[in-house]
Amino acid sequence: MSTEGTKGTEPEKEEAEAAKTLRVVVRSLGGEELLALEADAAWTVAAIASKVELEPKVTGVVRVKLQLDGKVLEGGERLEDVDSGGDLDLTAIVIRESVAGVYAAWACSILILHPDHRAAYLWYDDYWEDPLRESCPQRSAEEWASEETSGTWSLDGVNISAHAIEGYLGDDLELTASIASSPDALKQGISETMLVCKLYHKFGDDERSATPEEKSFYKVCHFDEEAAEHLGEDAPGKHPRP
Repeated sequence: MSTEGTKGTEPEKEEAEAAKTLRVVVRSLGGEELLALEADAAWTVAAIASKVELEPKVTGVVRVKLQLDGKVLEGGERLEDVDSGGDLDLTAIVIRESVAGVYAAWACSILILHPDHRAAYLWYDDYWEDPLRESCPQRSAEEWASEETSGTWSLDGVNISAHAIEGYLGDDLELTASIASSPDALKQGISETMLVCKLYHKFGDDERSATPEEKSFYKVCHFDEEAAEHLGEDAPGKHPRP
């Protein structure tokens, strides 16, 4: 049997499959269109969800899960695997998370952001290991909430400004932070939310630092309407104050 005329068919087929795109439309639970785009069929559900999270219509600190015909999709699923033919019409489940909470960072700092916008900054003469959620001081939400506050914080979109005085070192601290969300944050904290901070220190009568200290803070305890997270009683962590 002659195969003339069929040469190149398989490569052409593979190329066509590799270039396959899908029309993806994501709507809110109320039916409002949040996102519409032509997407590579090899994209993951998580890639689409991350695009929805950046849409101006989706405000606040959120995580988005996508569902198709009432079934919640896994982030690692590829669009081609859930394609039902034609447009892929997805529904976004928007999970909002309060920024308020307790955050830990190296070297050994705690940032407390209360729901009413009071703030506290604590420094520890200690060494914390991975993960921060287990090696930082272990307190309940109620115990953290009782810590004396010395400043305030404000939120503008995904940007935070805060001021607090750390009494042990006499640090009159000002900081700015951008709110980020990453699955990697769960390696250190209890949430995908993390704060990428710039800290401007002022110790005693010294001038405020012109060059900021940069560090990332990971959430280790929830406040507000979120469930309080008690992180245990026996993990290490010493507060330097008497």
